[in-house]
Amino acid sequence: MANYNTIRGLRVKYLSADPAGAEDGQVWYNSTTGNLRVDGILVAGSWASGGALSTQRSDSSGTGATQSSMVTAGGYTGSARTVNTEIYNGSAWTETGNMSTARFAGGMAGTQTAAWYASGNSSPGGGRTAATEEFGGSSWTSGGNVNTARQQTQAQVGGSLTAGIMFGGSGGPTATEYYDGSSWTTQSGTLNDGRWNAVGTGTQAAAVMAGADNPLTANVEEWNGSAWSEVNNLPTTKASGMAGGNSQTALKFISGQAPPSSALTATCFDYDGTNWAAAPSVATARSLGAGSSANTVATSFICGGSSASSGYTTTTEEFTGAAVVVKNLSTS
Repeated sequence: MANYNTIRGLRVKYLSADPAGAEDGQVWYNSTTGNLRVDGILVAGSWASGGALSTQRSDSSGTGATQSSMVTAGGYTGSARTVNTEIYNGSAWTETGNMSTARFAGGMAGTQTAAWYASGNSSPGGGRTAATEEFGGSSWTSGGNVNTARQQTQAQVGGSLTAGIMFGGSGGPTATEYYDGSSWTTQSGTLNDGRWNAVGTGTQAAAVMAGADNPLTANVEEWNGSAWSEVNNLPTTKASGMAGGNSQTALKFISGQAPPSSALTATCFDYDGTNWAAAPSVATARSLGAGSSANTVATSFICGGSSASSGYTTTTEEFTGAAVVVKNLSTS
């Protein structure tokens, strides 16, 4: 009678450690841990809770290249604009040097040690400031003023401290500006659909902007370095969400508001440069929180914002993208 080796090849290997460079579908027994193991198991992406902000806020702005090096600044606490700045190490937030100007709904991009915060609402009655401040990791210094003061641009930015881009917003609904680390330059190309509280990301050469709340829309536009063009719409109308991803071909539209009555939604969508796809939902539906246009879609991050259960929230959520991993085999 033929045995298993003859029919199916080699037996399951008996090893003292997991093998290096295992192939998808490879099975072995780890004698050290006492587990039967298999490589190539796909684990879906998911959101998990992170450390709470020290200061609750909405309309805040944020940036950072990794989940362990984020920064958030400004916002509205429910009673006043704030200059508060906090940095994140992957588990906890720490307060650091404040901005010079209390404001909310401005644009912020870059990294935890090299970021800019521009424009926003800085005075009662909707007063917009043109001021830019630069963050070096612990303190702020003055930068060049934007040419068109605007607000509701916290998720309509991209690039770096020395090559930043900001587009749209209330008060400058179609204008696109570049930042070189010292001054802003208005570009000749303007948005086809002037709007604010959209979600966007990208660089001076290739950016994308999706949704808005004036009125609520599913419209999406892409920037090629000189002009904006309309592309595939969001699957549903959304606004006031948070951004994840740092490229025109990799944007996550996180949470936000949707019809009817601008209701908060936990749903997320991923954009690959052509099409939109449903992505795992956040645990706490919110609007106008801080995300980042400097990280990747697979390491998206949000904090603060307005939620239905707690008003101005301190909650943080971190996304881990889908991955192929090694898992134990069991009878359960």
